[in-house]
Amino acid sequence: MSGSESELNDVKRLRVQAYENAWHLPRSTASDLFIFPKTHAGKESTLPMAVLTQELLLHAERCMRHEDVSKIMLAGLNHTLDEWSCDSFAALIEEKELWKWDDATGDFLSRLAKALQQSNISVTWAEQLDSRLAPVHTTGKMSWATATRSIRECKMRIERIGGSRLDADSEEIFVCQHTNCTNTNE
Repeated sequence: MSGSESELNDVKRLRVQAYENAWHLPRSTASDLFIFPKTHAGKESTLPMAVLTQELLLHAERCMRHEDVSKIMLAGLNHTLDEWSCDSFAALIEEKELWKWDDATGDFLSRLAKALQQSNISVTWAEQLDSRLAPVHTTGKMSWATATRSIRECKMRIERIGGSRLDADSEEIFVCQHTNCTNTNE
């Protein structure tokens, strides 16, 4: 499934530019006027991500209506869950918080999960989908994605603030003792 994050941002930029042209505003006008919600004095225009999410949801709901297509979709979900080391569609949506938009291009369901996560939308049929998948997909054990999520979230937060591997000399070892940390070389 194509549609990179940069392409979506380009569509968003062009859409805002079209609004600026329609309102006869200078090109230097901030895009916030069109993007912000009405409660914050904006025009609350529909963004490309919202349109894409809506269309992905409509497609998924249409697929679930037909038994034969639904079986194909469940088989695809089973494959996607195995690929992302998740045990349910709800867990897949939660997992997508740790991945970028461009990483979720493998298949329809991983892209749908990322769109739902990014748009902060919960769907009622996710639990139904998981219950229909239960006889096919082995559950009961914690998935690798769920087990390691907190560690990976911590790593992402550290990287987001500019951190990387510890910059410690091999001779200096720091020992943490609950409330205070001490250097063993002192």
